[in-house]
Amino acid sequence: MRPSHSPALIEARVGNRLTILLFVFCLWAGIILLRMAQFMIFERDRTVEAMEREAVFRGFVPAARGRILDRDGRVLAWSERVFSVHWQVPRDAGQAARERALLGAEPWLTAGLPEPLPADWLGVRVLLAQGLEVERAVQLEPLADALRGLEVSAVFRRHLAGDAGVQALLGRVGRAADGGEVGLSGLEQEHDEVLRGRPGVFEVMLDKEGRWLPETWQKVSELRPGYDVQLPLRVRLAEGGPP
Repeated sequence: MRPSHSPALIEARVGNRLTILLFVFCLWAGIILLRMAQFMIFERDRTVEAMEREAVFRGFVPAARGRILDRDGRVLAWSERVFSVHWQVPRDAGQAARERALLGAEPWLTAGLPEPLPADWLGVRVLLAQGLEVERAVQLEPLADALRGLEVSAVFRRHLAGDAGVQALLGRVGRAADGGEVGLSGLEQEHDEVLRGRPGVFEVMLDKEGRWLPETWQKVSELRPGYDVQLPLRVRLAEGGPP
């Protein structure tokens, strides 16, 4: 005959098993809570920053630099807005080929692109053209509307009037990180704080291909052009000079 177990013994064994299961459950829940606390409290800033870096693009709209004028109001230094064209190449080779075919509507855009596109170009932002006049850039609006990965952005080109001596006095400018111009020497550097504008700042969400989602675009800060500087000296300029 098989020995029978008393109800008290069975109840004790069931209680032990429940205790073990409860302990395992509590241990598992504690590990999850610790991991959540690590991400939400201790590593929250780093985690959020990484997520935003992958999903949000912060861009700058460069501000026009102020002009330099002589005593009589003649313009000695001024900036002209020109445009650059970039293409965010899709990561998918088939999609990249289709977009390249659309770009072919403006052959000068694709003249410098290899055929076929190398595999290491997929997912890369490439420069198609730079220094375009505004009339040429406007012609690209329909193409930019059809291709979300096509970006037409403005930059500035500085012009100096006068002879070599006057231009040396005026000095040189360089490109700042926000796309604007910054004085590097001469009067451009001396009056940089006044001449330099404040760029506009915007944020936009990116899709998985790294392209903008236009409906998510939002302005962060207003653009402010730089101020003109008038010098206490008179400069003689040749005919056909600056505007």
